Amino acid sequence: MQLTSDPARREVTPLELFFDLVYVFAIGQLSHRLLVHPTWTGAAHSKSAVSCAAVFGTVKRSALFRSRW
Repeated sequence: MQLTSDPARREVTPLELFFDLVYVFAIGQLSHRLLVHPTWTGAAHSKSAVSCAAVFGTVKRSALFRSRW
């Protein structure tokens, strides 16, 4: 294996890893909420669908932002 100084390659910062951990925790909490309330009515009362949309939208936007810069 040979080490090169490829400009397209970049290091992952601790801040990026922290945000990834926050997203994993949020998705785990939402999964637990859906596990406790497995019906559509229970999911609607616990606002799981809105929370899932917010978390996944944030994950998508941050991934696009991080890939550009």
